[in-house]
Formats: sequence, C-alpha cells, structure tokens
Amino acid sequence: MPKLNYSSKFFIYIFFFLLYYPMSLYAGTSFDIWYGSQQDFGYLGNPQTWVNVLGNVSNQQDEIVSLEYSLNSGPFLPLSIGSDNRRLYKEGDFCVEIDYGDLINGANLLVLKAIDDQNSVTYNSVTVNYETGNIWPENYQVDWSTVTDVQDAAQIVDGLWTITAQGLLTVQIGYDRMVAIDDV
Repeated sequence: MPKLNYSSKFFIYIFFFLLYYPMSLYAGTSFDIWYGSQQDFGYLGNPQTWVNVLGNVSNQQDEIVSLEYSLNSGPFLPLSIGSDNRRLYKEGDFCVEIDYGDLINGANLLVLKAIDDQNSVTYNSVTVNYETGNIWPENYQVDWSTVTDVQDAAQIVDGLWTITAQGLLTVQIGYDRMVAIDDV
C-alpha cells in the first residue's frame, strides 16, 4: 500500500467529513414550488376568487424570518409562513393568493423572496399563465385514471395532492385540503 502524503490525507479527511456531514447542511434557502415553476390557470374557468401558488421554503442552517412576493414587477408583499397547524400545516409552507383581477392575460411573473436570520436573501420565480374569458364546462366529470397532472383537471386551493390508482389523494394530511371545479 502506498504511503499517503499530507495532501492525500487532507483529501481523505475532507471526503469523510462530507460523508458524515451531508452537503444539505451547507445549503442555503431552498424553495419547493409544489406544482412547478410554470403554472396554468383560467383555461377551464375560474373556480374561486384567487389563484393559489403553493409550496414550502426551508433552510437547513438558518431560520426563515421573512417571505414576500411580487407580481409583475410590483412591490413585494408579505406572506405568512407555516406552521400555523391549519392552512399552512408544515413548517415553511406558504400560499400565495393572487386575485384574478391582478393577473394579465398570458404570462405573469411571480417572484418569491425569502430572508433568513443571517440576512441572506434568496429569490425564486414562478410563471403564472392566465387565460381569461373561459367558463368551466357545465357538465364536468374527471376520470382521474386518465389525468397525469391534477391542475389539468381541477384547480388546487390548498394542500399537496397526487393522483394514485385510487384517485386523487392528499400527500400531506392537514386542515382544509381542497381542489375546486366550476366557476365563481
């Protein structure tokens, strides 16, 4: 076996250090936008007064102390961060409620801004595509076995949902998990 010099030993120590202390410990703030960075609304109609962009923000090392959003280069507005053991069930959960009247027809830019307790700022963007003028079909039925994306068949109001062989199910059980169909 070859003799290890100082630099070889250093790299081995670094390797084992990283093995025992995963990189996620050193990661900054991250966003999990539950239904993707591009979301479509209004193409079937408007089943509620708002568009909801849902997700979770986290930081493995530091506490998130502020979460805000801006729509189409407007001012940043504050958002609540979970857990409130109700609508924002899990630590870091958020819901951006955007009134349809604030959206333009077509692509809308939603920018999320998180600030941690070290004053580090992290941004994340979501494209909210909105199609005006559509009315939800009067006789509407969903065969969940033929749907791959929940938002293709309904509008999610709250919660993290998935489609399984049993149909539409909530991933994260909590208060007030809903999807909507029809028009307001």
